[in-house]
Amino acid sequence: MVEGETTLRLDQIEALEAKIRLEREEPNGKFLLYSPAEEPEYEDDWLLDIRLYSRSFRADKASILLQELGLVNQHLRAHFADRRKFFDSKERLQKIKNLIAPDDVAGDLDRKMIAVVAKADQPELFNLVRTIFHASTESGSEIDLDNPPAIWGQIEKFDLDTPFRQMIKSTFGYEEENPTLQKFPLRLVITDYAHHLKGDVPQSFRGLLPPRNGCSNAVVCLAQWRDSNSKGASYDRLSAEAAAVLKIDEHLPNMEIDQLLNVMTFLAVEKRIAVKHTVSGLLKLLYPNEEYDKEAVRLCLEYAHEARRRVKERLIDHVRPVTSRRRGSRACSAWVPDVRRPGAGNPESLPVERPTPHTSGEFMKRFFDSVYANSFFETLSTGLTRVGLGQYEIDNVALAIPPISEQIMISYFLDSETEKMDSLIAEARRAIDLLQERRTALISSAVTGKINAFGLGKSEEAA
Repeated sequence: MVEGETTLRLDQIEALEAKIRLEREEPNGKFLLYSPAEEPEYEDDWLLDIRLYSRSFRADKASILLQELGLVNQHLRAHFADRRKFFDSKERLQKIKNLIAPDDVAGDLDRKMIAVVAKADQPELFNLVRTIFHASTESGSEIDLDNPPAIWGQIEKFDLDTPFRQMIKSTFGYEEENPTLQKFPLRLVITDYAHHLKGDVPQSFRGLLPPRNGCSNAVVCLAQWRDSNSKGASYDRLSAEAAAVLKIDEHLPNMEIDQLLNVMTFLAVEKRIAVKHTVSGLLKLLYPNEEYDKEAVRLCLEYAHEARRRVKERLIDHVRPVTSRRRGSRACSAWVPDVRRPGAGNPESLPVERPTPHTSGEFMKRFFDSVYANSFFETLSTGLTRVGLGQYEIDNVALAIPPISEQIMISYFLDSETEKMDSLIAEARRAIDLLQERRTALISSAVTGKINAFGLGKSEEAA
């Protein structure tokens, strides 16, 4: 206690009595006002002006947490009291401390607490949605739309389920009389399908669509999930489960290809497009005059089925651009479907490009082998006697990316055509080798006298 300081306990004297003593009777005195109770509301607080020009110190747990986390909004003390279960763990406290911003409000805190519980790398809502549902598939199981994700029990334990539902409602417009987390991903998928579909949505789907103001958020959320390198697999499982629940295969026969061109929601749609649209595109590309026979259609259909197979497998492959040893020579690249395969080498020793689920490694290899890519890399390469490229230059090359089905179609077509050329080249080389052997044998015979190279023997015999 400071020398000459007087302590006034507000639980023993009235607030008005303390105010008169501080401002009228002893205006120059030093006082410490102590109260074990919460501050009264502003309109009921006789000491409000004194609190505002004085310095306050609070020793309750919520106030200590506010100070430790560096939060400036004092009204959050009540919110900390409601979330006391979460802050009972020092480990959780330390994790959320790394996410806190000084001006965070209650909603921000709840979102970041959910991120800690769900072990999400970022506390952004779209990422939380992906992480919560992806967690159910990490053990290899399918997404179950009849039961909540496994991590949901932990979220409910810390009373964070209601705030999460409120975030879902305000962001996606998802609201029902009895909302369940299980129905939410189904609504997301239907919204994405309806947004990209050119035409009327099937009547049975319309009751599941959210308000218009939540549609764009749902589309962006699913697009990020679909393109995620780390969580894209769980999207595929969600899409397959939703397609089964919605019986999407029964609706597709009634749809024209043009209506489905922009739809990336379901694999069943990709199959339909890969077979019909790819065949049509190949025929237009290979036969611009529309002069083709049944054999040409059969070959294009074979290409289309191959594209469908590769899209279904969603190969995660690797393309390694390998740099040249001397300037002016052509660099080469290697497509490595599995870097763990024996002989694949060390992926850290060379620049590596890892395709996303919507890019084909075979297509990327073809690009890196092209004249355009080599010309581009030639301008960026460094070195005098030993020329090379860094990972930065590889990552920032300009690359036109057609749809995945077209990439696979192009790669498969080039593979088929170059295989014919390679076969012809191999035959030509074998012929060259045989001619070279004949030339060597002919020279040897002429030198050793086995044959008369100049025809003199015949002339002498005639004479």
